Amino acid sequence: MKANQEVRLGDCVYWYLDPLNPGDPQLGWVCRRPGQSTVSILVFAPDVGWVEKPSVRHINDTGLLENPAWQEWGCWDFADWMKDLKKANTVKNIVQSERSKVKANV
Repeated sequence: MKANQEVRLGDCVYWYLDPLNPGDPQLGWVCRRPGQSTVSILVFAPDVGWVEKPSVRHINDTGLLENPAWQEWGCWDFADWMKDLKKANTVKNIVQSERSKVKANV
């Protein structure tokens, strides 16, 4: 899964309780990567403090629809500012690549 390959320990993410009807996200941080397509996320619950959500799959993981047992762990997506940062880095890399091509042709 592409999103899981891009996520790193410490990344800020949104965790959703219901993968089929995501709403009311909780802010969390990736604390472990236990598998190829799962992450563990720390979220703060006001009544108990920090809670680890294990074996969470990305919101676009098709396995969430194919395997209902996976839905019990919720799902995650990058926080908005992380998405913006990744877009900015992509644009920056494209610009740098194009500049290198222009310099090589001069």
